[in-house]
Amino acid sequence: MVLIIIDRLLKQLALHWPGEEKVKVFYWSLYLNPAGAFSWPWPRVVLLVISGLILLSLIIWLVITYQTSSTIIWLGLLLLISGGLSNFYDRVVWNGVIDYWHIFQFNSFNLADGYLLVGLGCCFLGVKQHHHVGQNF
Repeated sequence: MVLIIIDRLLKQLALHWPGEEKVKVFYWSLYLNPAGAFSWPWPRVVLLVISGLILLSLIIWLVITYQTSSTIIWLGLLLLISGGLSNFYDRVVWNGVIDYWHIFQFNSFNLADGYLLVGLGCCFLGVKQHHHVGQNF
């Protein structure tokens, strides 16, 4: 919950202080991203349904494997759910995801996107580690 609150606070800051495009490498500027991941232009209803199903699947995975998952998978799932919920909220309320950090004027992202990236990496490593350990038995 703390992760979601931090991202929501940064998004509120972006809404109230949109910043400027002065620095061309890495800068703060409000951008409402109506597209999906990697700027895929899916219709809003498709994005909401797919996002909702993915979030539901992650929550079910977390609940079912809570006691048997490795710490890294558990952490990865929490990061994925936190980032996904925050961005899902934006899609419902703002019809797009609030991004505020930009790299080279063509890539925008937010803290929730960072959660998603790190969470995916943790889950990948955890599943790979679990699979590797399972082969040793």
